Amino acid sequence: MPRLTINQIREFGHRVVHANSGGIRFTDIVQKIIEHSPETNANTIRAQVGKLERVFPDSIEKPSRGLYRPIDNTDETPDALAEDREDSIIVREEDFYEPFANFLTNDLDECSTAVAIGSMRGNGKWGNPDVVGINKSLPHHVIKFEPEIISAEIKTNPSDTVTAFGQAVAYRLFSHKTYLVLPNTVTGVESEKMFLLCSLFGIGLVYFDLDPENPEFSIELYAQRFVPDMFSLNDFVENIRKWKPDEYGNLF
Repeated sequence: MPRLTINQIREFGHRVVHANSGGIRFTDIVQKIIEHSPETNANTIRAQVGKLERVFPDSIEKPSRGLYRPIDNTDETPDALAEDREDSIIVREEDFYEPFANFLTNDLDECSTAVAIGSMRGNGKWGNPDVVGINKSLPHHVIKFEPEIISAEIKTNPSDTVTAFGQAVAYRLFSHKTYLVLPNTVTGVESEKMFLLCSLFGIGLVYFDLDPENPEFSIELYAQRFVPDMFSLNDFVENIRKWKPDEYGNLF
């Protein structure tokens, strides 16, 4: 395929943005164009994508840094459409605990074992991750290391993002790494805010489809590693041993 011209890059970028009513980030647009035309210079693509809201001021807007969104001239906004989709789907958060535990272990390879915890007496609202994983040395490892705890907070309601973020930050008290897992109906400005907040606090960010059979988890940010408060960590592990003995056995 011949290299794309500047106008072709712009037109393709325009189509990509309008295929994502909730908005799409700069890097994702660039990647889609590169996949479509690997022969085209990547720097040229980036330069033209960075001008899309100026080249198409009537049909593309840039509501926040790095985010491009089609201008909707209908009476129904993208956020309203997202709410309609949310209302039409009835799912439980618990349906995604085991799938994310598997994703954390097998896809992200962040831990040796992960289990669904859900509600647990004695831990309170702010110390109760939905999924907990452990990363520990295996017998064949030459260099041994101390076990690491990975916690995750999962939400299916896009209106709960602020609460979910606060909980994820609280888990840093007893976790080496923490993930916030949100439905992909969180779009636009709200999605951008979550990305920036998670970046500032070292929280991993994952989006997923509201389909328990095929959630299609997608990593946005990998969690940074921190040293937890050891008193809080031991207290948390003791609560798992006391209230979730089966899960404790699987982890430790």
